[in-house]
Amino acid sequence: MEKKLYAVIGGWGFRGGVRGLSTYVCDPQTSELTLVDSKFPNIAVGNQFYDKKNGILYFTDERKDKREQKGGGGYLCAASVREGIMDMISEKPSLLPNPSYVCLDRSGQYALVSHHVTDSYVTRLVRHEDGTFGSETIFDQAALVLFRVEPDGRLGEVCDVYTTEAPEGSLNRPVSHQHYVAADPTGEIYIVCDKGLDQLYSFRINRERGKLVCCDTLRVKQGSHPRYGVFHPQLPFFYGNHEEASYISQYQVDRETAKLTYISSCGLLEEGKMVDSSAAPSDIAVSGDGKYLYVSIRGVNLISVLALSETGEMKLIQNISCGGENPRGLCMTPDGRYLYVCNVDTSRAVSFAVMDDGRLNPSGISLEVSRPGNMSMFIME
Repeated sequence: MEKKLYAVIGGWGFRGGVRGLSTYVCDPQTSELTLVDSKFPNIAVGNQFYDKKNGILYFTDERKDKREQKGGGGYLCAASVREGIMDMISEKPSLLPNPSYVCLDRSGQYALVSHHVTDSYVTRLVRHEDGTFGSETIFDQAALVLFRVEPDGRLGEVCDVYTTEAPEGSLNRPVSHQHYVAADPTGEIYIVCDKGLDQLYSFRINRERGKLVCCDTLRVKQGSHPRYGVFHPQLPFFYGNHEEASYISQYQVDRETAKLTYISSCGLLEEGKMVDSSAAPSDIAVSGDGKYLYVSIRGVNLISVLALSETGEMKLIQNISCGGENPRGLCMTPDGRYLYVCNVDTSRAVSFAVMDDGRLNPSGISLEVSRPGNMSMFIME
């Protein structure tokens, strides 16, 4: 059977637009996309992860409220993909609002889901022991949630959680917003970006007990809001962007201890600004050979291209228009020839050819799709 390259675009669907998932066949020579299937129009797809072993796509339904009730959080979903046709096989409440990112453990036994939650709060009356009255403020609680995964890829029950919140008495009591979780190339270390508390966390999984083990916590610059990141495919480095700062940071990841160490930062704008109130970095991708980084920047509607040296050092080499507005998601074809950007506000996914020097050039291929937020690509027979 002939192998085909498929692309799946998730409709983010916030602030209007069509939600759900759409599957396309991608021409690897031109990057042109041809629609195969569209499903799940009520799901606001926050992020997706494809398991090539079982042919299953895992994705989050990024919502504050359960269906048909107030509160209760979002969902983690799993759909089989056969010849581009998707069928829901499993769905579980994620327990908290706005599940923002999902990844499958290397063993295939567990799925991890981070939660962005909201800034919502409620104020409740409190009666003290002496009979006097006061009040307390309760915020959404963020957590990394660990699901068991059955041998056939269906979702099992939640087996562990790791909550993150500001300590009592913190200035203005910031709310934790876990925006990202992914595994390093060894499949043994996971990093979570918390843009609410300006922190990174590293984790391992105790697979025998089904438990999350927090190995390290690293504080980053206050107010920079770490959002997404990628691991270098060969070197022990993690590169993370910041939603409120126009630079990218490099961290060393000790593969024995999972300790995180800040190394350096590199500006994403050609004029060298490290902070620009109009620039809001969003997604990030790395080339398979570890030579280039690509960062989408909302507000200024650019893609920044950075070259990586043999030792992992960063250098900005290009800023190019993203071909639309609000570039939320990036996705590179498996062969590294093309990079797609999902422009939410102009409802357009735009393809760029990757040149030999890593720079981008518009391919002339784009696709009209309602509020695309994220994209994945995989090869199937």
